[in-house]
Amino acid sequence: MQQVFKNALFHQEPTVLKRRLLPLSCYHVLVLMAADNPYVVKQVPNPTLIDLAFGVAVCSRTREQCEIWLPADGMLDGIKAWGKTCRKMDFRAEGLSFENYLADYSAFPDRWSKTKTPTPCQHPWPLLVVVTIMPMVGESRAWNMPLPEAISLWSAYQETQGDSSLKTDWEYNALAALKAAAIRKEANK
Repeated sequence: MQQVFKNALFHQEPTVLKRRLLPLSCYHVLVLMAADNPYVVKQVPNPTLIDLAFGVAVCSRTREQCEIWLPADGMLDGIKAWGKTCRKMDFRAEGLSFENYLADYSAFPDRWSKTKTPTPCQHPWPLLVVVTIMPMVGESRAWNMPLPEAISLWSAYQETQGDSSLKTDWEYNALAALKAAAIRKEANK
């Protein structure tokens, strides 16, 4: 079974900068994308402690909590002050933990590529996932649902609509075994 489907069932969120993160959701990713946070917008180089503190602050709140917190007066000052209390922590280790959380829980299922370059989306991808699953689970659940679960529902829905690009478990496992064998062969040279 592909990891994204396993993550939909079993996930454990880390504590970063002294805060326990919630399960990563479409809302979290969309807010970080909108803020050009370098942890999700990779074209923005060199994340700062403030970037990390903002990401952690978003990912430790539900959509409803963020909608109250984000427009609040002094929100940025509060992040800066909180970030300063975390200065003695290992920024690189905390950032790596946050990066791993984002990478692990925002992965999509492996698919067979029908074209060499993917068709670009006109809307941010988290919005497409939410709009697809919202009729099934409701608005609040769609925005707050753990992202691997939302992606799994979205992917299953796509298959019911005729998308046959998802690799089967057999194909996925066979390709993983071939890659592992190639790595072992290269290591033995």
